[in-house]
Amino acid sequence: MVDDPILNFLQVTTVGIRLVNAINASGKTKDKQYICDMSIQSMEASGGCEVYILLWMDGACKCAFGLIIQKVKHLTCAIDPAHSVDNFLKNLCSRKKEITVKDQATIQWDISRFADVVGNSWYCIKTFRSNEKALATYKRLARGLAKEHRPEGGLMLKKFAKIRFVSRVTMCNNLQGRIFILKMVLADPEFQRDLAKMAPRIRQRFKKVETIITDQAFLDDLNLFLRIADPCELMVRMCDSKGDMFLG
Repeated sequence: MVDDPILNFLQVTTVGIRLVNAINASGKTKDKQYICDMSIQSMEASGGCEVYILLWMDGACKCAFGLIIQKVKHLTCAIDPAHSVDNFLKNLCSRKKEITVKDQATIQWDISRFADVVGNSWYCIKTFRSNEKALATYKRLARGLAKEHRPEGGLMLKKFAKIRFVSRVTMCNNLQGRIFILKMVLADPEFQRDLAKMAPRIRQRFKKVETIITDQAFLDDLNLFLRIADPCELMVRMCDSKGDMFLG
């Protein structure tokens, strides 16, 4: 049952959030009638309300909206904006030859420019976070910075969270503000002595990091990506929770 498709229905009120229904949809044809029936069953299980706002996390359920509205009074159906924005960013960073925009069209894409930005950013962060000597040197040099020279949002290198694709934007922003510290680490004599004792494959990784963060084409593409993606991240912050954004 671990891999079975589960439809979770949560009830959100001014008091809090609770799980109303968890339906195993394995073997079912998830057409508009099925989605409608499960929605109404879950609304009835919630104890009843005078006004419902049915918020879906997936636009695939949109086909059932008309049926549900016909059967339930005082109901509004909507698709979670954060989910839609997250899918937009996923398309933007796709390496596929075609991307599909829900309810719009299939578009010829085959552009890896922004996928490369995200991939290279993660490579740099992963390389530093997974190496004890590099991370220790990074912390030492970062903590030694004068307050006015410290990057916003803290000193640590942040990885992305799987729960939201947009967390990769957060990761790229994090890297952009800390590239100068990575350069300081790679030029640090103590770290260079430690690096010389490491395995060739480790030295090659840091050489690749140095190539990435000194490549003006990468830096330009990173800046362009963030100019496009930053507003999307702000939209997710606004839609994802009542407080700060939830990215994992």
